Amino acid sequence: MLRFYESKKIADVYVKYRPTYSKEVANVVVNFLKRNRGIAEETAVVFDRLIDVASGTGQATGLFAPFFKRAVGIDVSAEMLKQAQQQNVFRHVTYKQGAAEKIPASDNSADLITSAESGHWFDLPKFLQEARRVLKHDGCLAIICSTFPTVIEPLELPGGNEYVMGKYASDLFTKCLLEGKYDVVAYNHVFNKYKDIYKAIPSNTKEYNDDLTLHFQWTLEEVVGHLKSVDSVHNVLIQKAKEFEELGVEVTEELLKPFDLSERFRGEVKAAWNVEEIPDSEVLIRGEADMFIILVSNL
Repeated sequence: MLRFYESKKIADVYVKYRPTYSKEVANVVVNFLKRNRGIAEETAVVFDRLIDVASGTGQATGLFAPFFKRAVGIDVSAEMLKQAQQQNVFRHVTYKQGAAEKIPASDNSADLITSAESGHWFDLPKFLQEARRVLKHDGCLAIICSTFPTVIEPLELPGGNEYVMGKYASDLFTKCLLEGKYDVVAYNHVFNKYKDIYKAIPSNTKEYNDDLTLHFQWTLEEVVGHLKSVDSVHNVLIQKAKEFEELGVEVTEELLKPFDLSERFRGEVKAAWNVEEIPDSEVLIRGEADMFIILVSNL
């Protein structure tokens, strides 16, 4: 398992700026579980146990929690788990430390295992082996992810040109991500919308769903925060900090700011959109990202 999301700093921005999935995502997954058990989709059911692997700060755990009597979020990062526990509003949801390749759960104990925005970091064969062990005989696995935001379009600009300026910002967003330090294999899984992961799963009862789009309204402050929460951007700052420390230079946020790709995005977008005098929190933006979901039973 590749591990890039363990520091307190990235956990702090992750919980604040990562968007939450829509209820439609939960419905797609839960309806698959119902069909697998011969339950009509319109039937209200509360299943026994959910395990959300690589739960991060708990966004997906909380989304699925109402459909289960018990839910457990598992993550390797103690800092992510602290944030998840602080945000938790459910009495039946708990969090514990553990890895996708060694799930801290007993055999045949879960009705559903979910993984959101994280499957590309796993050792897939080992994860599938663990999922097979932990799932009940009629349990299901859902591996969920989204593309990087595909539209970052201003809702209103002085002088118009929202479409043109939106394309500029979307391209710059992606460019900043890819100028950072990232694992090429993992990112290629995302660019391919997990189709290669889907093909690699040895099951005759699996489905691939890419019918949903995540829509959100952001401020420029939130878009910049989202960039700060991505490993490729964060890793650049970690590397620069180490380089300065090796030279005996005291590392400060101001010292690192010129190397922060999210700050570069902020500056270039504000200049291009001619909104330098407007606070980031007042610059409204429409965003979209494509969702893709792998659903598997009988691993």
